[in-house]
Amino acid sequence: MLGDADGGAEGDGGGAAAVSDAEAEGLAEAEGDAEADADGEAEADRAKARTSMRILTGITLGVLVVGAGADYAAPYATLTGQLVLLVIGAG
Repeated sequence: MLGDADGGAEGDGGGAAAVSDAEAEGLAEAEGDAEADADGEAEADRAKARTSMRILTGITLGVLVVGAGADYAAPYATLTGQLVLLVIGAG
């Protein structure tokens, strides 16, 4: 009789509570998995952005290094050339 403090039989409701607990744990795990998937996708997106920026930076530096030594850039090494660049850049 000590086990019947809630007025029901000893096994009543215990199974339902266990199922509810199991469902709650399952939902929590599913939410955790979804969050982990979202975190992984976000990290993958950030990695793609970093890779794109590295490629863009490399191409830009390559063009600057190759272009700076080219003969067509020689006129811009003078004062007049720098003034022309200033006007072009301002426009």
